[in-house]
Amino acid sequence: VIKAGDNIDRIVFSTGKDSGFDVNKTGLATYVTTDKRDTDIYRGVLKNWQAKQGAKEYEVHMQAVRELKGASKEARVKLFNELYNDNPEYRNNLIKSYGDFVAQNNPILKALKAVSPTAYYQQVKKTFDNSSPDDVYHLASWSLVRQGRDTEIFRQALLDKGYHFIRDDHDIHDNLSRTPTILLDAKNDVIKVGEQLVTKEMKMEGLERIIDFDKDHP
Repeated sequence: VIKAGDNIDRIVFSTGKDSGFDVNKTGLATYVTTDKRDTDIYRGVLKNWQAKQGAKEYEVHMQAVRELKGASKEARVKLFNELYNDNPEYRNNLIKSYGDFVAQNNPILKALKAVSPTAYYQQVKKTFDNSSPDDVYHLASWSLVRQGRDTEIFRQALLDKGYHFIRDDHDIHDNLSRTPTILLDAKNDVIKVGEQLVTKEMKMEGLERIIDFDKDHP
């Protein structure tokens, strides 16, 4: 549970005069932190994914406007399995999202997609067919950030059950942080209360946190 008034942070990159972050335009899944130690880690590890020349890093501060209920690991895995096994639209879009994610840095997959989308889909599908249920869920958790149709379906199913957020199992799985969080309806659940430009000193503090975290998780 995230209590009303609890602090929530998010790292963003912007080429503008400020962060440009607007809770009303955050998309289907908003990645945030609810733990200062995690905020420090993400501040150190996150890169400018959009690769915009001259982009600056900002730490955006928010607060929960009401009590937010999170889905437990058991609940979110159970719901995922129901969707993956019983909803072809979700399953097919998940495989597509994952494939598109991987293809960004895989020239062979990228070329196959251009030549034969059907063969490309079948190749990506093999990854799911040959994976354990736990690994399939991990692939799905990783693909949420794509904000595709699969994210939309999974998000709506969680909202329908009264949940406001889930933990980011991809980052938990990789021992990156303790309570990485994905807000499902940020525009109705949080307000922005401030922001600050991330300095080199703050970035280094984050990198030191990562080193300390690695020592605790050999």
